[in-house]
Amino acid sequence: MRKFKETRPLTSRIQTSLFDILKEKIPSSSFLDLFAGKGRAGLEALRRGAKWVVFVEKNPQLTREIRGKICSAGWEERSRIITGDVFRVVRELAREGEKFDLIFIDPPFSSGLGRKLLNLSEFPLLFHEDSLGIIREYWRDAVSELDNFQICDKRRYGENSLTFFILRR
Repeated sequence: MRKFKETRPLTSRIQTSLFDILKEKIPSSSFLDLFAGKGRAGLEALRRGAKWVVFVEKNPQLTREIRGKICSAGWEERSRIITGDVFRVVRELAREGEKFDLIFIDPPFSSGLGRKLLNLSEFPLLFHEDSLGIIREYWRDAVSELDNFQICDKRRYGENSLTFFILRR
C-alpha cells in the first residue's frame, strides 16, 4: 500500500477542473469543506461567489492559516471555521439542521476516513434534494458504490479521483 502525506493540497489542475465542473453551482451556494487542510477548496468557493462556506479541519495550525486568508480577503461574514474531528462536527451540524448545496470531502489518502464518513448515519442529513457531494481519493481507493447516495460522475487526475454523488431518492 502506498503511503501518502496527511495533507495533500489540491493541485491547481484538480482545483481548476473541479471548479470548472461546479461553475454553475458555486455562485450563492453553501459549501462544506470537510478535512479542509489548507482550505483551498473552500477558499476557491468563496472567491467564486459562494455565499457561505464552512471549513472543518482538526489541525489548529491549519485552521489558523485558513482564518488568516479569510480575514485578509474580507470574507469573515461568509465563512465559519471549525477546528475539530470531522465526525463529531458532522453530527453537530446535522443536529443543528444545517444543509449544504455542495459538500467537498478530502480525507487523507488510503485512510478509510472518507468511506467511514459516507457511512455515518448523520451525514445524509446535511443534504437537501439538490445537494451535490464530491469526494477526493486515491484513485485505487475510490468509492464505486454508496448506500445512501447515487454516484453521478467520476473523474481521474493522475493518482487522484473525484467522485460526484447525490442523495439517493
